[in-house]
Amino acid sequence: MAYVSPEHSQISPFNILLGTISSQLSRENIRKIKVQLRGHINKELLSKLKGGFDVMHILQDRGLVAEKKLSFLRKLLQECELFALIELLDEYKQAVHVMNGKSKEGGNSAITTRRINTLQRLMGRQLEELANCSAMSNDLSKTLEEKQMLLDSQKEIMIIGQEAIDNIEEQREMVRARKERDRRESARKRSHV
Repeated sequence: MAYVSPEHSQISPFNILLGTISSQLSRENIRKIKVQLRGHINKELLSKLKGGFDVMHILQDRGLVAEKKLSFLRKLLQECELFALIELLDEYKQAVHVMNGKSKEGGNSAITTRRINTLQRLMGRQLEELANCSAMSNDLSKTLEEKQMLLDSQKEIMIIGQEAIDNIEEQREMVRARKERDRRESARKRSHV
């Protein structure tokens, strides 16, 4: 999934990288990252970090991570032993260098093409995942609406049921009061006789 910061509303390879990294962070990873971020970010903000997207947002807000400033993120991932994500970050950096014409290979167009294709496939997968998430969101919204309608109808049934119970209780109380009145009247008649 692509990470899109509120300030930058476009999808870029950098945002896709951040989205991919943030979506791969487990709760345990987030806990480790919070420990590593002590001293860089205050406790109040650290306590608010619940997921990978929160982490990436704070790192960008604090200026610790930017499109051309990834060493802090790499060090953070390394200290948390997230080697697969380090590899992804390194591949991204390599692909960016290749795309900018700064490849170490010198002019090896086959390697350059392969790396660009890899980056494009990564972007394609992320866009596909984004589309799937959007579709899933629509499905969940529809399901939520259906469940809300079901809940509302169940509430109506409960209200009708409660009204019926209240009516029965009222009738029972009236019968009890009538019996008590009849019993008193009967006792009064017997005492007069």
